[in-house]
Parts: sequence; C-alpha cells; structure tokens
Amino acid sequence: MKYRLQYLRAIAAFMVVVWHASYHLWNTRADNSVLLHTPGISGAFGVTLFFVISGYLMATLAGKNSAGQFFLHRVIRIYPVYWIVVLLFFFGSSVLGYGFTFDLASFLLLPGPGRIYPLGVEWTLPFELSFYLVVFFIVLFRATRAVPVIAALWALGILAVVQFAPGISQGQFPRLSHLLVSQWTLAFALGMLVPTIIRYGIVSSFSWLLGLAIVASAAVFPQHAAYLLPAGCLCLVHWAVIPRPEGVEKAREIKWLTRLGDWSYALYLCHVPIMLWIFRLAPAHWSGSLLWVASIVLSLLGAALIGRVDLWLYRRLKGIVDGFSKTTCARLGPAVAACLVAYSGHAEVRAWSDSQLAARADELGHEISRSQPVSLDALADAAQRAHLVPAPELVGHADSLTCGADGVMQIRGWAADREAGSGGIAVLVFQGGGYRGSALPKFARADVVQVLKLSRLGVTPGFEADVGTHNDTSAGCSQPVLLVVKDSRFALLPVDSHFPAPSASRSP
Repeated sequence: MKYRLQYLRAIAAFMVVVWHASYHLWNTRADNSVLLHTPGISGAFGVTLFFVISGYLMATLAGKNSAGQFFLHRVIRIYPVYWIVVLLFFFGSSVLGYGFTFDLASFLLLPGPGRIYPLGVEWTLPFELSFYLVVFFIVLFRATRAVPVIAALWALGILAVVQFAPGISQGQFPRLSHLLVSQWTLAFALGMLVPTIIRYGIVSSFSWLLGLAIVASAAVFPQHAAYLLPAGCLCLVHWAVIPRPEGVEKAREIKWLTRLGDWSYALYLCHVPIMLWIFRLAPAHWSGSLLWVASIVLSLLGAALIGRVDLWLYRRLKGIVDGFSKTTCARLGPAVAACLVAYSGHAEVRAWSDSQLAARADELGHEISRSQPVSLDALADAAQRAHLVPAPELVGHADSLTCGADGVMQIRGWAADREAGSGGIAVLVFQGGGYRGSALPKFARADVVQVLKLSRLGVTPGFEADVGTHNDTSAGCSQPVLLVVKDSRFALLPVDSHFPAPSASRSP
C-alpha cells in the first residue's frame, strides 16, 4: 500500500512539473511549441491527486494522536522545508539580480486573496493547512467516528456551491470561508471517504482502469473537470491503498518511483524557481524543447537534494514533538490552530472592506474611461471631470510593468498617503484609453515606509495585480497610465517610458 501511494505522489508531482515547464517556457520566452502538446488538465490532475491522497491520509491519521499532537505534526511537515526553499530562492534571485517580494502572510501560508507567493506554487499549501484545521477540530471534539458522514456532507455541500454559487467556489487564493467550499476542496473531502469505501468491502485491483478512464474523460470534457478529476483520482487512490499481501507489495516495488514519491513535496516546492532561472538565463537562440527537458531534469536533481533534507528534518522535528508531554501538546497545538483561525477572521473583515474599495475603484475607472485617456494629462483632466481633486500627498510608483504572452498585464509598485499611510487607496490602470483594472496596496514595503517616515505598524503600501483578461488584447502592450485614488482625491502615478514586450518575463 505504502509504495503504490508513493507512486501516485510521484506522478502527481511530475504532472505539475510538466505543466509548469510548458507554461513558463511560453510565459517567459513566448515559446508555445511544447505547451501546444501538453494536456491542459495535467497540472490540475496533479494537484487534485495530491488533495485526494491528503484526504485519505488525514482520515487514517485522525484519532491516532491527540488533536494538539496531530496539528503540530502537520505544521512541522509543511513549514520548515518550505521556509528553507524560500530562503534558497531569495539568495539565488539576489545573486542573479531578480526581484523578490516578501509578504508575511504568504510566508506564513495564511489563506486569503492578494498573496504574493515567492515560489509561485504555494497556493495549494493554505488549502492543505485548512484541511488539517478541519481534521484538528474533528479530533478535538472526538468526532472521528463521524468522519465518513462529515466528509460526505462536506462533499455534497461543495457540489451544491459549485452548482449554485460558482463564484464562491472558484479561484486559487480564497479566504478561509470560501476555501472550505472551493471546488479544489472536493478532492480532499472525497479522499476522506476512501477508508470507509474499503471498510464496506468495495475492493477491486482494477479500479485504476476506471480512474484513468474518468481522468481521460475530464480532458475530453474540461467543463466538467471539477467533478471528473476528483472522482478519477478517488479511484486511483483506492487502487493504491486496498489491502494486499505484504510479500506481493514488496516484490513489485519500483524503488526509484518510491523515492521520487518521498521527494514529491520538495519537487513541488523547488521546480518553478529552477525553471524560471533557466528560462531567463538561457540565450534567446536556444531550443525551447531542449530548455523544457533541461528544466525538468534540473528540477528532479534539485528535488533529490532538498528531498533528503526534508525527510531528515521532518524525522528530527517529529521526534521532538513526540517527546512533548500531553499537556504541552494540548496547549501548543490548539494555540497554533487558534492563531490561524484568528487571522482568518481578520482576513474576512479585510476582504469585505477591500471588496467595497475595489467596487468603488471600478466604478470610477469606468467613469473616467469614457474620456478615453491615453496620456497622463488626459487622465488628470478626466479624473477632475469625475469630481476628483488633485492631492500631492498621494504618492506612488510603478516598479514593474510586464505584459505576458497571454496579453495579461502585471502591475507591481507602491502607493501611499504621506499623511495617513496606505489605507483606502486604489491604483487604477488605463491602457489604450480603456480601463484595465485596479490594484489595492496590501503588501509590506519597508523601503517605502522608511523613506516616507510612516508608521511601520499596519502600513502596507506595496501592490501587485494582474489586470486585463486573456481576451482583452486589443491594446497590445501599449503604454499604460496609472492613477492613485483615495476618497475624492487623486494623483498620477509615474510610469517608466519603456514598457516590456510580450516576451518579457513575469515573476511567479
């Protein structure tokens, strides 16, 4: 059982790596030669398979330890190696001269929108932590016998939300309340049902065939992939964990695939930074197919190194946690869980406030765009006609503007009120006379805070946003103009005269 589950982990991680290699080759070098032949569901399949495996494992672990010990085990499994890889990426990016944005909420993997994840893959980890939080409460309230009922009701609730309120269930960066009913979470809920399915005697050594057939149907009917992929992955995990004679299991073990499964978490964390460094550093005339293969091979080598550290570190830390007294675990585990819940509550309040601010920004943006401002002077005139007043205390700068091969523009920079910090500010982006979208400052920028002599507590002037849509390419990559707005005041935001071409790289 153990080895087949590791095989699936290896396959899941490799499918994500293949998808990202194809996508980032296109996004950083405008080379879609491999992406055209990469199945569109490969990345989603890998993530879904990971979540089903996680659901199965959490269902089997629930009740084996106290609630506090269970949650501490999960925390030390996720965070230490993640922080190690982030630090390696930070030093590597610094040496290579690439930018690196630090966001504390992202570094702590707290759920919520507007995250800047340095590695570009961490969006799944807040999902995992939230899953662990649910199981923690199940164990805490001694409801482990009700796991099948809870999982079944959870899955049905998600299906209902996906069907009747899809806006809540979609997206990769939801806050906790939306995350628990996300379409991605369906895979975890179904995975929790695997032990019950086996307990009731539903066992077949050919369930992998049904699983592959359902996954293949998701490729044919992508509009139903949110339902088909979890169902297919459920069958694959069922096949992997059904009871078998121990001797047969060992005789059929593929050791290199087992080892890759052991390193799957390390591979998941390190592969995107490695790929981006390769694609950015390689000369323009190098073959895209060659770079694609090289990026995958080097990612596997990186995973072999980091994976060994990951497994060793987890064993050591788990031994330390297992040495804690029951009282220590009963206090420390719930304290960590309480911090996650408390921050999630704060994120809910802030999300509501941000949604109000974003709606106001969009309203202003559409009103101003009626004048089709294509220059800073025209934008200033249009803003005043919208009853906004120039305010010199509003300042900011666009540090990075890139246009990906998909036509989506990424804006990075900062904006603040010299007198009152970063609250209530929105940055409106116009291009080709049309309104493209807005960005809200919500990330820490110590350099800006120091220069403007602002309070360090709660001031987050940094912003990042993707504006426009994949179909909104009529303006091409023409020069954008930006406006900083707060209440009824505005200021123009400086933009460099050169705007990168579609082949310009975008940070993960």
